[in-house]
Amino acid sequence: MNREFLAWLSVFAGLFLAAICWLIAYPSYAQEGQPTTPTCAPLQEVVDLLESEYGEKLRWFGDHSSGARLAVLASKNGTWTVIQTDGQIACIMSAGKGSTFRLGEPA
Repeated sequence: MNREFLAWLSVFAGLFLAAICWLIAYPSYAQEGQPTTPTCAPLQEVVDLLESEYGEKLRWFGDHSSGARLAVLASKNGTWTVIQTDGQIACIMSAGKGSTFRLGEPA
């Protein structure tokens, strides 16, 4: 075997191993801290809890064509939560930290 072939073989083997490691690690990283099913409770309880625990307040909401309403709650320290509600029950769809306000400081 010539050196060029061995060099390409080692590069391919390294990329292959890196891809395998990524495929094994990525699903657990992507799901870290995310519930597998949405957590749901009465809307006012969810809003009150997010405000008391994280200082989050309603920043945006929009109506979906299905009739559901999506809302984003965010805090001055960067935490945020996306909820879906029918007006009575709210389900937490996603949450995180590190948000940036593009339209000015939060109220």
